[in-house]
Amino acid sequence: MKITLFQSSLRSQTIRTLCVAGLALGTMALSTSAFAAGFAVTTHSGTATALGGVGTANTEEPNSSYFNPAAMTEKDALNIYIGTSVIMPKISYEAPNGDTAESVDAILPPPNFHLAIPFSENLAAGIGVTFPYGLTVEYEDDWVGREQIRRQRLQTIDVNPNIAYKFGETGLSLAVGGQLVFGTVELENTSILRDDKEVNAHIGGTAVAFGATAAVLYKPTDELSFAVNYRSAFNLSFEGNAHFEGEEGTPFENTFVDQDVSTDINLPHAITAGAGYRNDKIFVGFEVGFTTWSANERIDLQFTRPCTVGATGCDPEEDETNPPTSTIDFDWFDAPVFRLGAEYKITEAWPVRVGVAYDMTPIPDATASPSLPGNDRSVITAGTGYTWNSFRADLGYMLVLTDRELTNGKLDGDYNTTVHLLGINLGYGF
Repeated sequence: MKITLFQSSLRSQTIRTLCVAGLALGTMALSTSAFAAGFAVTTHSGTATALGGVGTANTEEPNSSYFNPAAMTEKDALNIYIGTSVIMPKISYEAPNGDTAESVDAILPPPNFHLAIPFSENLAAGIGVTFPYGLTVEYEDDWVGREQIRRQRLQTIDVNPNIAYKFGETGLSLAVGGQLVFGTVELENTSILRDDKEVNAHIGGTAVAFGATAAVLYKPTDELSFAVNYRSAFNLSFEGNAHFEGEEGTPFENTFVDQDVSTDINLPHAITAGAGYRNDKIFVGFEVGFTTWSANERIDLQFTRPCTVGATGCDPEEDETNPPTSTIDFDWFDAPVFRLGAEYKITEAWPVRVGVAYDMTPIPDATASPSLPGNDRSVITAGTGYTWNSFRADLGYMLVLTDRELTNGKLDGDYNTTVHLLGINLGYGF
């Protein structure tokens, strides 16, 4: 009877929950993110990082592929910009009884790349490569929340070609482009069967998706600029597998069975509108971003093995021949981010930059978890750069602070997240 209970709950709950968490939470995190308050990475430039993330209406933003490809028409020579965002996250947890835990120290270096080629005064094309959604969260193997998460990792690589056109002397430029996205996700966690017996789960999957981009830049004068940048939603159809270790030689060998799993993840639309003012010495930019996180209403995960007859939620007439589906609810809501940045040129070659941002979380209290304890985020930034001849170097620092108290039964306690981030880039042709 005891074994049957484990088989039913682990088949219909534990195994499916682990897999769902691996392919759903793993693609929808970042408590470690320094970015849009969900899991979107927006620090793809040392310049924008130092300006609080402002880049949409900055006509001198070097990575225009990501921030506003319509600005490619503002350059009259080939541009190359390459670098990385060195992300150093730390999550601290305090349980209601006073016990504490911390995430494992990590240094995450997602790269970015931009290339733009002008074909005439009015026409330019380019391509960008970024990691627009990503995470790594890892705790010690024996931490109290290991049944929910020990380690999760998400990578999405976005290849984004664009073409831009300027309408004569009107000050108006438009751009359109595409997105080819490659995604991978991994999750490791533990099921505690008895005080002396644990089973480790490792779940992974891969996916490919397609999307679109569009952008507008309008300069009514040489000093003023207004811009909108849109990056479409896309669907990641993950195909993966679940592998278990530790169940060998126990009555649970028939419960923790390696198998293939799959699910579809809808990643959101993102739109940013901004305004900028620039003269010989000063740039000031303000922008508002909006992300349709409500697309993350729920995740359905499909298994390749039929459910065990007699297991909770198993209909033998249906599930014996059709693999069952598991569901996890997110119920996220759409959320904005507000950014303000300023630059002052000490000399023509040497600018200094500062910025602030306030990033509102899309995660409701009911579905927040140790994987996703994200809350509204306060961001402060600073940085500098240097240019010589056609070369440039940019350095930006970002500090992200957030905290959240979970009281929904998913490992209740206080979660404090601190992220230090360095945006480092080199460029040619500016």
